[in-house]
Amino acid sequence: MLIRYRLSFHKASKATSEVKYKMIDLGQADSFRYSFESSLGNKRIHLKTPIKNITWIYVSKDDFEKLHPESPLKMKEKNYSIQFSFQVRPLVFGGITVARIISYEKINRSPSIYKS
Repeated sequence: MLIRYRLSFHKASKATSEVKYKMIDLGQADSFRYSFESSLGNKRIHLKTPIKNITWIYVSKDDFEKLHPESPLKMKEKNYSIQFSFQVRPLVFGGITVARIISYEKINRSPSIYKS
């Protein structure tokens, strides 16, 4: 499993997106990878706009807390969302590596919140 989800190419890609907040995320579309990353402490972030067929990325727990500073419902009350830049590499066997957050900022826009 480590080879499948960690062996990557050297060329990194950078992108920018907003966070799409999902209140319930069960990892239904990618349950095996979701379970693997969760066991290592990584969390999934959904992208508001898909980038090159990427609809979500996995980030470390520390990066997750930067992108989820408080409850999305409180963020909606305060009218702000998070925009961030990240870097990923393609995996040899398909998919992408765990993302590294390069920068993030609060923006004056209501967050995109979904139940599932």
